[in-house]
Amino acid sequence: MEEKILNDKHKKDGGYSFIEVLISVVILSMIVLASSTAFIYATKKTRNNQIKLTAMNLANKSIEYIRSLTFTDIGTKFKTPSGAYVYGDPSGEILQEDIVEVNGVEYKIETVINWMEESEWDLNGSAEWDYKEVIVTVVPIGFEESDDLKQRIETFVTRDVSQPALKGYNIRIRCIRGWSLP
Repeated sequence: MEEKILNDKHKKDGGYSFIEVLISVVILSMIVLASSTAFIYATKKTRNNQIKLTAMNLANKSIEYIRSLTFTDIGTKFKTPSGAYVYGDPSGEILQEDIVEVNGVEYKIETVINWMEESEWDLNGSAEWDYKEVIVTVVPIGFEESDDLKQRIETFVTRDVSQPALKGYNIRIRCIRGWSLP
């Protein structure tokens, strides 16, 4: 009798059944899957933010370089497939398109510079060209979400001699008094 009690007790303490192990594996798999999905999402977001920050820094660096040039030197050129350069209007030494690699990621830097005229044209049909509009766009190459990662900075550059800067100020304001009808 005592032997039968020991055998029954041994059978009850024999371990987990196959169904219990299977349920535990399924629950553990769901937890690991949810955690890995969150980790993959966080990693992708971190990478995208780093790419956007690098693109913004490249655009800002380009703008600051352009601002350091004299007004007459601010212009663009384009390199043709044959290797020759075609100058833009305004012409200068800034490439309209350039490729830069940072931390293993290639970025295309597009620079557009346009003449802007606010005053009247003279009798000969020539403009004074008050300032130049500068647009720098940086796009990472090889990413499907590159439109979301693209960074763009716009600024205006005025002539150094058009109006002397006041001490402590470097902004030129043009005011027109009057009414504008739609």
